[in-house]
Amino acid sequence: CGSYGMQLYTTRTGLLATFVDTDDESAGADFAVTDENDIIKDSLVIRNNAEVATEIEISWGHRWTFGSRGDATPGNQFERLSEYTIPGEYGKVSPSEHNVRRDIHLYGVRKAVRAIEIARVYAEYFKSGAQWLDFDLPIRFYRLADLNRIIAITHWQGTSAAGGYADTLARITGLTIDVQPRSAKVHLRCFRKAS
Repeated sequence: CGSYGMQLYTTRTGLLATFVDTDDESAGADFAVTDENDIIKDSLVIRNNAEVATEIEISWGHRWTFGSRGDATPGNQFERLSEYTIPGEYGKVSPSEHNVRRDIHLYGVRKAVRAIEIARVYAEYFKSGAQWLDFDLPIRFYRLADLNRIIAITHWQGTSAAGGYADTLARITGLTIDVQPRSAKVHLRCFRKAS
């Protein structure tokens, strides 16, 4: 999984799943929440992306060492190095004469097209306009909220020209549940792509 930039998690039905960016935000949200009806008061915290970059250096095509029995083990070198420039980030993140570079190592990737596609997904997490959102919902959202689902958020606090979020789409990347009888709630961590 690390070789492909994926993270495994267990779904509510007990299946193994992984985060894969398929641009499914265009299909719309799985459900929506608003600050008036749903988001618990004073719980929304917005963090701007701290790990930014203008380009990604991809190490891929790992060399393998073959033993006397023909068994293969990963060597300590990569066959290929590629650079992926993150669209629109040059000049935003740093002065124009400097690049901010992040490295990713894709041990199991053998094809250039796959390495570039993984870098494209990684790039979303390094864009300067991306945000991380933390907030609490009432326990009634327990069945709706799940990892990797897309949520539409409307809240007065945010970055839109109107002075807040209006149906802003974000992906749920973290989920915890507090089952205390008097304060039961669902805590979500979401990733909002740069516009």
